[in-house]
Amino acid sequence: STGKKGHSTPLGTYRMGTKIGWCKLVGNVWGQYSMVIKGNYLFHSVPLKKKAKNSMKYKEYNKLGTSCSHGCVRLSTMDVKWIWDHCPKKTKITVYKSKNPGPLGKPVPIKMKKSWKYDPTDPTKKNKNFKMCFWNL
Repeated sequence: STGKKGHSTPLGTYRMGTKIGWCKLVGNVWGQYSMVIKGNYLFHSVPLKKKAKNSMKYKEYNKLGTSCSHGCVRLSTMDVKWIWDHCPKKTKITVYKSKNPGPLGKPVPIKMKKSWKYDPTDPTKKNKNFKMCFWNL
């Protein structure tokens, strides 16, 4: 998910900046696996209510794939952790706008239920819904 109207995600080519495990975000929420794209614009997880994996905001998670952030790029835990693990500081980042989803297409996000506390893509052992959601992809 990228920036909503009035809070556009900056288009252009940048180099990955600092990585911050947990970052306080706009609205008194937390982002996990946060990485600087440019200035205050980050890649990060869907906002969490507190600095804890089991505090996922299900309504925010269900906005994945829409324009809903203050300009940052929100990703599922599995996706943002992949970038965190595989893209070192100074990795080239190109942010662009296109209706063409590319050769892999646009993924259909899993819908999170209100009773779930963890991002359904988070493989944390305590996440009871991970395997169920994984197989529903």
